[in-house]
Amino acid sequence: MSPAIMAAVLMLGFSALLLWARRNPRDRRGVVAITLAAIAGLTLGNVAMGTSGAIAWDALARTLAIQTMLLAIFSASAWMLRGCEAEPSAAGEQGGSDRDDDAAAAEGRS
Repeated sequence: MSPAIMAAVLMLGFSALLLWARRNPRDRRGVVAITLAAIAGLTLGNVAMGTSGAIAWDALARTLAIQTMLLAIFSASAWMLRGCEAEPSAAGEQGGSDRDDDAAAAEGRS
């Protein structure tokens, strides 16, 4: 399998994780920390490749700019979510699940 296909599959899975976390950000705020760690690791890897000369800095410039913006966005999200307590939902208090919530939403009731 080519590296481009593997990267696309990884990004698709990670995008699905972020969309899932978006449905209930307070309860799933740990995803922000995971995302920050992943982006920071990729950024450090790119800096290491640029420093070693494996990739030219001008080729890395755009990628590093995007990664820096993503780090800023997710850092701001983590800052805003700090100290937020998860609020129990009505379904959670009654022992419901996300699946129950999805079924209720599909039927038009909440």
